[in-house]
Amino acid sequence: MSRRARQVIYISSYLAVFLFISFFVYLIFFKTEASCFDKVKNQGERGVDCGGPCLQVCRSEVKPIEILEEGRILRPDESHLSLLSRARNPNLDYAARSFIYTFSLYNEEGSLIQNFSGESFIYAGEVDRYILLANLNLPNKEVYRASIKIQDEKWVKAEDFPRPKVNIQYHETVLSSDGIEVQGRVVNLDTVVLPSLKIIGLFYGKFGQIAGASQSEVENLLPNESRAFSINHPPVLNINPRATRIFFFSRR
Repeated sequence: MSRRARQVIYISSYLAVFLFISFFVYLIFFKTEASCFDKVKNQGERGVDCGGPCLQVCRSEVKPIEILEEGRILRPDESHLSLLSRARNPNLDYAARSFIYTFSLYNEEGSLIQNFSGESFIYAGEVDRYILLANLNLPNKEVYRASIKIQDEKWVKAEDFPRPKVNIQYHETVLSSDGIEVQGRVVNLDTVVLPSLKIIGLFYGKFGQIAGASQSEVENLLPNESRAFSINHPPVLNINPRATRIFFFSRR
């Protein structure tokens, strides 16, 4: 064997040993453990740092929240209006722990008048998620149309955001010259305190149309606690008190 050939073999052997030692040192001292934040699809993840063992839900696995009804404009009196929308979550395995919604108001010419934004949530598979902004003060503004946009959803697995166990024990709608009042009682059947339980009342006219909407809030409802609530609304003509529907929403 020539001298040059032997040199090539020696250099190759030394290089192989060096690379092996370097790789071993890297594995022992420098390589980070697989995690949900290493920007690598590994450890059974269904996407980069999402799905599988990671809490982060892969955006490709969820369908967007569907708007079943755009912003409905309700007018409790001449100088105020309420905005009502209904959404649906088509995902049975995922809930949105939070999302941002924006109501946009337009005049008859299609020009934007004003935006109103807020934050809410939706349970997995929920089909009647009402979003209500009640009794907004908008004097001297001719609102012709309203729309709603939902964005910035924070998706989680359904088991990580369960629907609280709450029951409306009873409710009745009382009409008077002062307005509409829903009187009722709610009970927390869950094992945790509910920091904020929002209760929405929808009022219907004699032809079955939504004629008004208002809401109330019960705070710090203890496990097994029953508490009275009331929802108030200005007077509306031709309301059917027996048709009132009640919806409630809360994070555990």
